[in-house]
Amino acid sequence: MDYLELLWKIACALCPFIMILAKYDTDRQNNLQRLSNSKDALGCLRQEITRRVESEERKQKKRIESVDNWLKKADLLEREVEFILKNGEHELQKTFLLKCLPWNCYSSYRLGETVITKSKDVKNAINDGNFEVVTYQLPRASVVEMPVENSTVGLDSLLEEVWGYLRDRSVGIIGLYGIGGVGKTTLLKKINNEFLNQTHNFDVIIWVEASKEVKKEKILEEIRKQIDISDSEWPSESETQDRRATKILKVLRRKKFMLMIDDIWERIDLMSMGIPPPDDQNQSKVVFTSRSRDVCGLMGAQRRIKVHCLAREEAINLFQMMVGEEIPKSHPDIPKLAKVVAEECEGLPLALITIGRAMRSRKTPGEWEHAISELRNYPSEFSGIGDQVFSVLRFSYDSLPCERDRKCFLYCSILREGYNISKDELINIWIGEGLLDERRNIHEAYNLGEHVVGTLKLACLLESDESEEFVRMHDMIRDMALWIANTGGRERYKILVQHVRSTEAHKFKILDETERVSVWGHHDNIESFIGSKPHCPNLLSLFVKDAMLNSFSNGFFQYMQALKALDLSGNRQLTELPKSIGKLINLQYLNLSETGIVELPLELKKLKKLRSLMLNYTKDLKKIQTEVISSLLCLQVFSMVSDEFSPRDIQTAFYGEQALLVELERLDDLGDLRITISLASGAKTILESPKLQKCIKILSFNHICDLECLTVSSSSLEKMEYLVKLEIMYCKSLQRFEISKNTSSTRRHYFPCLSEVVIWGCNLQHAAWLIYAPHLQKLTIADCAIMKTVTGETERVFSSLQTLHLQSLPGLKIICPRPLLFPALIEIHVDKCDSLRKLPLNARSASGLKQIKGTAWWWNQLKWEDQAIADTFKSKFIEIPDYK
Repeated sequence: MDYLELLWKIACALCPFIMILAKYDTDRQNNLQRLSNSKDALGCLRQEITRRVESEERKQKKRIESVDNWLKKADLLEREVEFILKNGEHELQKTFLLKCLPWNCYSSYRLGETVITKSKDVKNAINDGNFEVVTYQLPRASVVEMPVENSTVGLDSLLEEVWGYLRDRSVGIIGLYGIGGVGKTTLLKKINNEFLNQTHNFDVIIWVEASKEVKKEKILEEIRKQIDISDSEWPSESETQDRRATKILKVLRRKKFMLMIDDIWERIDLMSMGIPPPDDQNQSKVVFTSRSRDVCGLMGAQRRIKVHCLAREEAINLFQMMVGEEIPKSHPDIPKLAKVVAEECEGLPLALITIGRAMRSRKTPGEWEHAISELRNYPSEFSGIGDQVFSVLRFSYDSLPCERDRKCFLYCSILREGYNISKDELINIWIGEGLLDERRNIHEAYNLGEHVVGTLKLACLLESDESEEFVRMHDMIRDMALWIANTGGRERYKILVQHVRSTEAHKFKILDETERVSVWGHHDNIESFIGSKPHCPNLLSLFVKDAMLNSFSNGFFQYMQALKALDLSGNRQLTELPKSIGKLINLQYLNLSETGIVELPLELKKLKKLRSLMLNYTKDLKKIQTEVISSLLCLQVFSMVSDEFSPRDIQTAFYGEQALLVELERLDDLGDLRITISLASGAKTILESPKLQKCIKILSFNHICDLECLTVSSSSLEKMEYLVKLEIMYCKSLQRFEISKNTSSTRRHYFPCLSEVVIWGCNLQHAAWLIYAPHLQKLTIADCAIMKTVTGETERVFSSLQTLHLQSLPGLKIICPRPLLFPALIEIHVDKCDSLRKLPLNARSASGLKQIKGTAWWWNQLKWEDQAIADTFKSKFIEIPDYK
């Protein structure tokens, strides 16, 4: 058989196989096309379902698990089909000869089977993808992010402090308080948003805005939304609030919750709103903000955190953020001027933000200088201050309990900007002006004044220093008070408060409607800016303080008949008063302290309504006309104290210390006497006069030369129930201070109100009588060469003592024989007491002590009961220079 015949027979044998293979190849191509079409249909369906899911997820819904699984399966199936289609395309492109090879035939067969199987899978997936519902409604997120200004300068340390308390199991309720616009709400929002970054185990986090206008119903509604009580479960409006509160309580009792309440103005009864009080068991927390420290107490806050105004550098940084980076570059003078503008805001973030934004487009120094002038003189007219700053601050004023408190607050606006005023002086001005109830006796009126000061401090409308003896008003609060007092800013001249310089005197003008004037500054002629005979029929208060005034024209006060308060203190060059002062027939408060007044004129006798006369530190006063003081029949407060280095010497033919005391005794309404005594006869009069003893509030024995023993009867001490401060200064001959006890007297605490004692420059050996002053807070003993001990053996002494100052006591060996608790002690200051080797302290003493001041040499000589006690108090030691 030849070669050609053999090939023909082989071809004839293979022909059926080739025909089958060709047909299979055609079917496979068709199957691949159908699979591709199915894949495209699946892809379209998957994209449609994905769009539906994503659209509803943006509405805070969550995809159903079966839908999520289907989408994952469809995506995987699409990728598998894509791989099969690529392999199929590769098979179709092979030559016929290669397809006939046995291994390729098998591969093609497997591919065909896979195509058929996947086609069924795709068809089933398409059928399974017919979803009517693809998502379900999520419960409210545990934390809803709150929008916060990017201006959160100065809040990080407070945020850290609050977060520390949130981790403390013993702290359930935290109150954040401070003046309006200081950043309380911003801080609370930062606390809320911090939960997005911090791990926590609260079941629900609730945010509620209380505010002044929001009612209880709205707060209940807000809470129920955030704890997912459905409309169908919520009691209808016709049902009582208690029903709604009960529904909330039922949910929150089963949860550990975090409740944040912004802007509380009065006590909220948490239980009445269905909120279980946080405790160690439920470990829930409540954090709230308020403008009132009082509200923090009423809410039962275990921690009260004051949100202070920003420090100087922080304030400047915030202001620069608001102004932007470009404006300071527009002129080299602007950065310096911008700091001045920022300082006018005194660290109040709301003012810094408002003014910073207003200055964002001001590129010339002139515009910035104008802004400074506006803020200093007419702040309410500056863009945004009236409607954005003062209107916010005014809520605190409007929320004061009564009209009396509001009047006292507005009166504070006439005080000097940026300066402290003693609380005592402020209350005396209120009393003198009649702002406190005139029907009360002076002590009740003073206590009421203390209450009003406390109210204003709790409302953050007044601030106090660490000693609590002085108060001040934030500059923006003061500007707001002036804005309110001047009828919301419409009448500029009702109250005038200004620092007057010689070059600016022509700008100062008192109009007929002006009621109160307060000026200060280095100006020697008041008439150049007020006039020689100013016509002020409505003027009630005139304060010209700390200036260089030396005289008035005789007719200066002729047309001020309505004047109630006159304060000329601090004018050391003022040596006399004009005769027209007798025209001030309605005057109730007169302060001539720290002036150079030489004589009190007879015309003062005409001031029949005068209630307060202040003559403190008038060291040049030599002459008080006879019967001037006793003619002031309404006088309630008389104060004439001198400092320890300038003893008074009223020894003239016209008047003397003894005569002054006699006239004071004749005043029926006198209830508050503060006086320095420089004669033994004066001391005798005070200690033997029941009338003066009942009035005395501050008593200073100063430079009494012929007094060896000061003997006070227990009955006299019992009458000195209002004595607050006692000074014994430079009485060199004084060796003994004795209390003679009345046999019928059983009273042990003879000084019920005595809070401060100063003993300086005497020869007393001890001060054992201090055991009778249970409320003593400040004790200063200095320059007493022979004093060996302060007080005797007793456990109850110094239970209220806060500060102890011992200086130049070379003979002092012990303060008291045994260690004392000193529960209120804050500071000990010891200087030049070289024999003092031991302090009356042990492991139980002075838990609140902050510092012990002394020289390093003295500290190293001290002896302690054990090393542990020494180490405890060593951490509180502050070294002072040794000037030996």
